[in-house]
Amino acid sequence: MHQILIVESTPLIAEDIAEIVSDRWKNCAPVVAATYSDAVASMRSPPPPRLVVAGHLGTRSCYRALTEELGDTGAQWVVIEGVTEEPDPKAVSKQQAVVRLPIPFTTSSLIEAIEKSGGLD
Repeated sequence: MHQILIVESTPLIAEDIAEIVSDRWKNCAPVVAATYSDAVASMRSPPPPRLVVAGHLGTRSCYRALTEELGDTGAQWVVIEGVTEEPDPKAVSKQQAVVRLPIPFTTSSLIEAIEKSGGLD
């Protein structure tokens, strides 16, 4: 079973993403991290997530902060536009897929972004 980490502090958005992922990919176990420390702990716990859907954690840019703190964990990323910044290029490997998801997003645009990232293949 692949783990997908959803980093999002707004419960309704996180629940929607988790439901979409669970319905579409039966071999996935969505884990929601509503705080930065939960996200770091989830990414450090074995097995690391195959895919991270990066939303926002209040005013904090979780994508930039997580990649700078953890470096390349091997996870693929789907980054929700408008709530994150670009990471330090040294923190992300060349093999790491980073797919942008425009907001507002739909079920189909989220599925398309995840498929494009290759994180759940």
